[in-house]
Amino acid sequence: MFPSSQTLNSAFKGTQKPFIAASPAEKGGIELNSAKYFYTCAAGGVLACGLTHFALTPLDMLKCRMQVNKSLYSGVFDGFKKVASAEGFKGLYLG
Repeated sequence: MFPSSQTLNSAFKGTQKPFIAASPAEKGGIELNSAKYFYTCAAGGVLACGLTHFALTPLDMLKCRMQVNKSLYSGVFDGFKKVASAEGFKGLYLG
């Protein structure tokens, strides 16, 4: 019913690229513990963690306010609307 692994391996032979990063010995690799390595790691951290926190901080602030006073907002979108109109864009990032 299903094709064998040998059939699949021969069908896709030569079309697959490795999923892992290049080693330092390969062309284009980054030497471990070099300045380029640390800059690349820092850029990855800013992109992954920084953007996530930037996007989720307002939602967490609103969640906390809704837990303290349930009648303050009728929902998430209502909460964003009221906070943004009362406190401005900076209000979304206040504690």
